[in-house]
Amino acid sequence: MVTAEPGCLRFEVVATGDPLVWRVEEAFVDAAALAAHRARVAASLWGRVTAGMARDLRVVGG
Repeated sequence: MVTAEPGCLRFEVVATGDPLVWRVEEAFVDAAALAAHRARVAASLWGRVTAGMARDLRVVGG
């Protein structure tokens, strides 16, 4: 499990039964850390390349 990003408590990527679908679970210390993460990802090569991919996002907690 990798948690190198500031404010990240947990980061886990798990394969599913579909080779094109992965489950990503992340936990952040607060909403500000999550917002910073989302901004960083959106500006990254990964964010740009995967911008059109479907995502099922759920934010739990407050």
